[in-house]
Amino acid sequence: MLKSKIPLDQCEVGMVLSEDLYNDSGLLLMKKGTVLTPEKLKVLVRREVTEVPVDDRTN
Repeated sequence: MLKSKIPLDQCEVGMVLSEDLYNDSGLLLMKKGTVLTPEKLKVLVRREVTEVPVDDRTN
């Protein structure tokens, strides 16, 4: 699996997280393998996430 971190504003529906995503306090927000949906992207915006680790094969 090829991994990269991209800015949240460049994420698209259907992209897949390449690793677990945590907030600054260490709280798990989404697990590795999560497929980004419009609802999940809204959650990341509300949580002020700036970069998202995605599988390069999905973008």
